[in-house]
Amino acid sequence: MDQWCERGILALVLAILVFGPLATGAVRPLEFLVIQGLTIIAAVLWLARFWLNPKYRLIWPPICWSLLLFVGYAIARYSQADIEYVA
Repeated sequence: MDQWCERGILALVLAILVFGPLATGAVRPLEFLVIQGLTIIAAVLWLARFWLNPKYRLIWPPICWSLLLFVGYAIARYSQADIEYVA
């Protein structure tokens, strides 16, 4: 099952990388929704793989913590901005 999920994720990522440029950058809603749907399916398969394999390790380097703090700061500043474009 783990190998099936791995191959599915690889196929979906390849489909996204091939379909994105061919769909003229996915600027229209239909193409964007296709890419978004493929990404959601890949994320679900990744979570299933994480849940199915008890030995699966998530390697999280220290720089990711600072990135997570910055994303939290950006979301907080965006939610407090009066004008959305400025945020």
